[in-house]
Amino acid sequence: NDYPYKVLQEHDSTANPGWTPEVAPSLFAPYHATAKEYALPYRAPTHAGDAYYTGEWMIYADTRYECLQDAVVYDPEVLPSAWRASE
Repeated sequence: NDYPYKVLQEHDSTANPGWTPEVAPSLFAPYHATAKEYALPYRAPTHAGDAYYTGEWMIYADTRYECLQDAVVYDPEVLPSAWRASE
């Protein structure tokens, strides 16, 4: 779906080619950039493994944001204290 993922749990999908990030979210998490220039559009976390952490970047409402604390599961509108806007 044009979005990179990282593997959270090592596995062999040879016998289960349908195990995609959408179907098996416990195995994968959306990539969160650790550099401003690689920030990708915000994806709302669906489990603890894909929360945002200090120093990770994302784009929300056409603005790049740096996460200021660990385990953030809310966007800048809901939890503005967890994010710093940068352009």
